[in-house]
Amino acid sequence: MNEAVVGDFVVGVERSGLPLTTVAKVVAAENLAEINAQIKTGRLRVALPLFGVKQKLSQGIIGLIENQVLVQEGIDVDGLQVNVLSRTGGRGGLRAVVVPVRDFKLQSVSTNQGGTSEAKISFMLLRGSYATVVLREIIKPSDPVSAGF
Repeated sequence: MNEAVVGDFVVGVERSGLPLTTVAKVVAAENLAEINAQIKTGRLRVALPLFGVKQKLSQGIIGLIENQVLVQEGIDVDGLQVNVLSRTGGRGGLRAVVVPVRDFKLQSVSTNQGGTSEAKISFMLLRGSYATVVLREIIKPSDPVSAGF
């Protein structure tokens, strides 16, 4: 997730750390090394498309995976322009795959009488990021599929 492959979208990053989803590039073989160097320095981030009528899918292997998911979900890409999605503002866009978690603190850990553990944590995220996603990654079981994740 911190390294681009050919066909990925990448987005710029503001000084504040917020992704600039309007400043996007598609990674090609010719610019792969340069883009990965900029990802390492924090100037770019790998992004995935938010599916909609104006957003194209990724290219390369990631684009193939995205297409498979759409087929599995029964979404017809060709008929999308006349779909309800186009009338409801479902334009699509890009979203950075990784966001920085700032000021992460494990405040306490305890075990209840029933044998279950409880942890109190705190952290800060950038605007537009979801704490529930971070928490899901923290509590994810060893077999997420069988646990319903």
